[in-house]
Amino acid sequence: MLRGGRSALAVVFLLIFVLPVTVQASGEVVNVWLTTDNQRKKMEPQSPLVFAPGGSGANAVFFDETQSYQQIEGFGGSFTDSSAYLLNQVASPAGRLSAMNNLFTRSGTGIGLSFVRNPMGASDFARSRYSYDDLPAGQTDPNLTYFSIAHDQ
Repeated sequence: MLRGGRSALAVVFLLIFVLPVTVQASGEVVNVWLTTDNQRKKMEPQSPLVFAPGGSGANAVFFDETQSYQQIEGFGGSFTDSSAYLLNQVASPAGRLSAMNNLFTRSGTGIGLSFVRNPMGASDFARSRYSYDDLPAGQTDPNLTYFSIAHDQ
């Protein structure tokens, strides 16, 4: 499936181009999880991969394990209106605790997120369309006189 293949390619891209390599990688085992865009697989563990010298090909990727370009500060996700609603209103307290542990811890099943982005106003995953300065059609509020975060309280 082409679309699922793109998701797998994204995981491989992440492993190859984003994760820092600070030691000799040959022979190291890398854990892989796969999420497909059609949601048939969600953070499904895959067989571990072992770094090994590759064969030649038209699109060879070369690693210079002695060269570092940048450090990774961390990885993150987004809490949208919908995810906040589900965690706060739908999930049980035990389910909410489990979700938070799975997202933010680095032990057990946790994926160790270290950053969270919160959209200002509605995103494409919101339960309704809104901003923090909604006005009737045709009206404007350049001084943000009617600005309010009441929707999120």
